[in-house]
Amino acid sequence: MQRYLHCLGFRQRDGFIVENVGGKYTPLLLTHLVHGALGWGVDGHYAVCKIAQSYFEEKTLVAVKKILPAYANGELAAVCSWPDEIKRRPEWSWTYALHFVNTPDNECNYEYSRDCHNDKCVTGAIFNYTSQLMFQFHYNLTEALMFVSHFMGDIHQPLHEGFVGDQGGNKIKLNWYEQETNLHRVWDNKIIESAQEKYYNSSLSVMIHSLQHKLKYAWSNDVPSWESCPPHESACPNPYASESIDLACKYAYKDAAPGTTLGVFISGEFSHLCKRVMIAEAETKDMMEEIQSQKKEEDEDEEEGPPPGWESTVLPPPPISAAEISEMAQMVCGSCRRLLSYPRGTKHVKCSCCQTVNLVLEAYQVGQVKCSNCELLLMYPYGAPSVRCSSCKSVTDIREDNKRPPWSVLQGPLKTFSSVR
Repeated sequence: MQRYLHCLGFRQRDGFIVENVGGKYTPLLLTHLVHGALGWGVDGHYAVCKIAQSYFEEKTLVAVKKILPAYANGELAAVCSWPDEIKRRPEWSWTYALHFVNTPDNECNYEYSRDCHNDKCVTGAIFNYTSQLMFQFHYNLTEALMFVSHFMGDIHQPLHEGFVGDQGGNKIKLNWYEQETNLHRVWDNKIIESAQEKYYNSSLSVMIHSLQHKLKYAWSNDVPSWESCPPHESACPNPYASESIDLACKYAYKDAAPGTTLGVFISGEFSHLCKRVMIAEAETKDMMEEIQSQKKEEDEDEEEGPPPGWESTVLPPPPISAAEISEMAQMVCGSCRRLLSYPRGTKHVKCSCCQTVNLVLEAYQVGQVKCSNCELLLMYPYGAPSVRCSSCKSVTDIREDNKRPPWSVLQGPLKTFSSVR
């Protein structure tokens, strides 16, 4: 482990982490080297997505760029913090719980069935949005990409899998050096910000370059062990969550009682940040490659031919004439959920699997609403007064402000999504 200390100017002597100051080594941390310390603010998310994209295969890079919003200019890192920016807005408040998963107090383990209530947690979100990117083209793929890229960062921050009683450290008030803050914010932002200032001349690009160099040389033999998903599984977030709560118990919560002053000793924990960032990067890259691979297999299985591309399918911005529209379109069978392809302009399409005849609606004619009973995301034609859930069969009324497209005069045009298919 000492080679990871060396990358940041640290050394380990007699079980202590020390720093070279003026030619002398000064103790920084009164515990052994921590495994996996990590801070995930804007910079942490940017670093993960920036490095991950640099290792995408060409076909994955092309697919990702097609569904990124126009303002991202082809850069996944530019939108990696978007879920944090919108989660406190009223219309996006339902996403707040998707950034974390809480475990029972002092239970240093994670169980999906116990901790991810109604699938509303960071692991459930990764499963959901990965599935949307692979198979469910009636959803907004731009949103799905931005969400899953962000949540792959969140799940590797130990206190995003913290205790329910203190809300992942948010209720533990303490000081970072002389600044009042809370434990969660220390691990989200303070550690990485202080390390950038101290070791990377306050430059995020310098830090990213350093991490890429270590990935190429120091850690090249470790990369295969980070790509831990079983074959043909695009995402496996449960092991990531289990590792994070274990790290939270061993290091984040340790010696962090309310009123504590952190700073000098916890700075040493950044010595393993570089490797934790690389694990998140490798898993994000591996997930996106597997999504593209499985999507290709699904396309080849479809009797009517492969889909024309991997683009945003829901809620495109007006005017429609300004978007490049292909000759073929896609929808999911309302009965068996099989992905169907059909010539654009077709009014009905018959499923080759279950023989159901499906009514075709263009993406700009369709809205989405959560089932009032089971909270499954439902689709409905604009103007419909209600929609019946295909799962629990309950009827959900459509609110008046959701009966017309979101780019109407009252709401203004959407600026997030750049393509339509």
